[in-house]
Amino acid sequence: AGLMLASVLFFSGCTTVRLSTAPARAPECWIDLTRGEEADHADVIADLAKADVVYVGEAHTIRRHHELQLRLLQDLFALGRPLTLCLEQLEARDQGAVDRYARGEINFAALAAEIEWEKKWRNYRDYEALCEFARTHRLPIRALNAPAAVIRAVSRGGGLAKLPAGDRTQLPADIHLDDPAYERLMQLELAVHMAVDPAKLRPMFEAQASRDEAMAAQVVAAIRPPDGAKRVAFVVVGA
Repeated sequence: AGLMLASVLFFSGCTTVRLSTAPARAPECWIDLTRGEEADHADVIADLAKADVVYVGEAHTIRRHHELQLRLLQDLFALGRPLTLCLEQLEARDQGAVDRYARGEINFAALAAEIEWEKKWRNYRDYEALCEFARTHRLPIRALNAPAAVIRAVSRGGGLAKLPAGDRTQLPADIHLDDPAYERLMQLELAVHMAVDPAKLRPMFEAQASRDEAMAAQVVAAIRPPDGAKRVAFVVVGA
């Protein structure tokens, strides 16, 4: 409540602004989806600078997306916004190691080795430039994701209610599962990967909702740190 949100997803059509190709005029441009018109990069940055949370979507392995993420982070930093870099690609339980990296106590390679990042996120090196920029400029880095094993347990074990108690403590206490519109959307996505069996789709939806809630809780923590100094969450996630 009370947050100003901005969403920037590359090559996606359901957000405030997006990037699309325009070969006749330029290699790429920003499109304002409310007006259906091109927007200048400076105007996009000025708009994002008003937000408390900026979501920057990606297809995980497209290099250009990562280059644009870095440019956006740099441009918002140049405006003096108190940013926190928030990454879906890191699990929240690894925050201690992430903090040591952000403080300069370990380098990127040591961080990756300590948290076994390659096993959890194959193209983790694509996020090095973002992380290094944040560390160089003393921006906090927040790990967002729930443990992958816990999310798999929700999906494959029959849903959130059947999750073992030890695993359940690694997720937020309150997880909102009564969202018919979102569930229908997720079923359309999930049905591509398997036969449309409601008994199997429901636990998969609950797993996705659990992941969403876990990351949302970390975003809230990022913008409202214990020291009381309000920050802007720059959230790097999939589309």
